[in-house]
Amino acid sequence: MIFAIDPAQGARGPGGKKCRISPSFKCIRAGSIASGDDAVPGACSRPNLYGRGTYFSGLVPAYFLAFAAFIYMPVAWGAEPCGSPRITEPAGDVISERAPEIRWTEVSGAEYYRVRVESRVPEGRTLVSLDAQVSTARFKPPQPLAEHRASVTVTVTAHCPGGSTSSDEQQGRFRIDTSPLCVLNGPISAVSKSGELDLAWQAPEGALAYTVALYTPESGILIGQFDARAPHLRMRLPVAGRVGIAIQPQCRSGKGQPRFTVASTSPGR
Repeated sequence: MIFAIDPAQGARGPGGKKCRISPSFKCIRAGSIASGDDAVPGACSRPNLYGRGTYFSGLVPAYFLAFAAFIYMPVAWGAEPCGSPRITEPAGDVISERAPEIRWTEVSGAEYYRVRVESRVPEGRTLVSLDAQVSTARFKPPQPLAEHRASVTVTVTAHCPGGSTSSDEQQGRFRIDTSPLCVLNGPISAVSKSGELDLAWQAPEGALAYTVALYTPESGILIGQFDARAPHLRMRLPVAGRVGIAIQPQCRSGKGQPRFTVASTSPGR
């Protein structure tokens, strides 16, 4: 059986089905594309780069899409959605710990977590910037995030098998302020005698050392600076008259806020 070729109508297969083919299309005997004397409905052939092949009109797009879907589906199934962790600690908005442990909820199936920590002076420069990968739902900064005060931003992303990540990056914010725990309690005692100044103050809990600064009250010019290990200090005054005094404690949690006073001094003999 031979397919009919009508130059005006194009090539036609058995039953008169018209093939969507180009002018270079050339129909062949049905025996070459079907077994026995029955031709495959709608089948024609054309020459191509590899010789003459068979064209199934209307069927190729469907076969191609089905095959592509079969190949793609295992890949899509392999990348399962990755949940989003929720930051749970530090729990407070303001903390005094300079290197707090950061914790979050575990994500089922997560291979690891990416943790980014940025610490800044409030409305100022960056103090610490960390970017780490951990396998557990916690992270302890290897260094203090602040000496005295800082605003801290934490971002945690879960990474799951197949390359998927959390659809929502979880951010947490808190402030570090060490001053409430490292403040001198009570007034500063300042007694001047014979060109010397005796200072005494109440030590805050956990105090390790103190920095004592003398300055001119009117202009704020530094006159002298001293270090003390105990909550009292005797020093010889470089000048007579009114002198400003600032004492700043150093605690385990960091440097505290200085306390100020002004004393009248007498010249030495």
